[in-house]
Amino acid sequence: MDYEATLNYLYGKLGFKKIRLGLERIQRLSELLGNPQHSYRVIHVAGTNGKGSVCAFLTSILSKTGLKVGTYISPHLWSFRERFSINGLPVSKEKIVEVLSNMIPLIESMGAENEETRPSFFEVSTAMAFEIFKREKVDVAVIEVGLGGRLDATNVVLPDVAVITNISYDHMHVLGNTLEKIAAEKAGIIKDGSIVVCGETSPGPMEVIRKVAIDSGSPFFLLEKDFYFSNPFLELNNNRFDYYGVNCELKDLIMKMNGVHQFRNASIALATTELFLKNIGMPFNKDQIKSGLIHAFWPGRFEIIEYKDRKILFDGAHNEAGMTALRTNLEAYLPGMKLPCVFGVVDDKNYKVMFERLKDKISTFIVTRPLNYRSTKSQEVFEFIKTNFQSTEYYEDPVEALERLLTLTEAGETILVCGSLYLVGHLRNYVLTGERGLEYDRIA
Repeated sequence: MDYEATLNYLYGKLGFKKIRLGLERIQRLSELLGNPQHSYRVIHVAGTNGKGSVCAFLTSILSKTGLKVGTYISPHLWSFRERFSINGLPVSKEKIVEVLSNMIPLIESMGAENEETRPSFFEVSTAMAFEIFKREKVDVAVIEVGLGGRLDATNVVLPDVAVITNISYDHMHVLGNTLEKIAAEKAGIIKDGSIVVCGETSPGPMEVIRKVAIDSGSPFFLLEKDFYFSNPFLELNNNRFDYYGVNCELKDLIMKMNGVHQFRNASIALATTELFLKNIGMPFNKDQIKSGLIHAFWPGRFEIIEYKDRKILFDGAHNEAGMTALRTNLEAYLPGMKLPCVFGVVDDKNYKVMFERLKDKISTFIVTRPLNYRSTKSQEVFEFIKTNFQSTEYYEDPVEALERLLTLTEAGETILVCGSLYLVGHLRNYVLTGERGLEYDRIA
């Protein structure tokens, strides 16, 4: 079995289209593997937005302390390998092939009765992460929740720290139509006695999370109450702030990750680091922490890459809250500028609200279709924007959309790509490598 065959099995045999919440299959598969997720310490990260950035900060910071850190994120931007990293580096194709090859008999035995008992693409990916980290003998795994929390496949871990970054509206058809209901789903990652770090400060959803923590006997630490940041200074790739933590103070911190919201995410990661290191009896070395912070990297999130004498600004904003954050960042870093934009969304997003929050920061929209099976309404998106925005064009192919925008701009200009992580991942890889396709066709 080679890497291509591995992807064919994962995407083709298992399928990756259906959301299948519930813990029965992942619990069974984990048991068959010997519950590898209990072989190391775990930091479990949930939230509507920001959880990927928090995972990136944690990975970099904890790696600098000398710990071996496994990180599991989803979705990936371009390569399936990105979902599994050791100290920030994706695992090899060979490791993925090795682990899945050993798991296939277990997966097939579970699916022998019927397809409903066969684990899903995401469940198998999650179990692969657990097994990879066991084989790599990591000290701690940073595990990002896929969707929600309570019924997410990652929720068979027993975390030392449960992190909830924030609560906003997303996936309401699955998680509920109020912030309190969504908070309750995400608070499902809290286990008895685990430390809880919460970045959601709005009273309603925050109280839901706090109550779950109290009922679980879990110490609860809240942003803006138990830890906070001050003196934020914004400059592309050179952002600075002061951190006042649970047990320490850090002044004039530098982070290259851009975004007004990253001060909150970095503070959540720093508080988590403080509490985790104390919990396992390790020292909090300020120089190591500062080094980890400045080297943290999260691709495709307000990231600028030079391409054909232009600056391509890639941002993974793909829901209403993300688009609000993008607008805030554009105003902060590029005040007064209107950018040409390649824009594409998948079907379950409220593209009308996303457009409204972004439109007065844009000079031209080139609407396209993200290469994903969940993107079937790109023409509908185009017709809506065309009706409400004067300068709008449509190109089905994302690469053609980007290249068209290059013909409408001049050297030195900044171009924005946003609306979908799938779109950002595809075009980012094209800009960096010249490859037009995907690692695996996600349209079929």
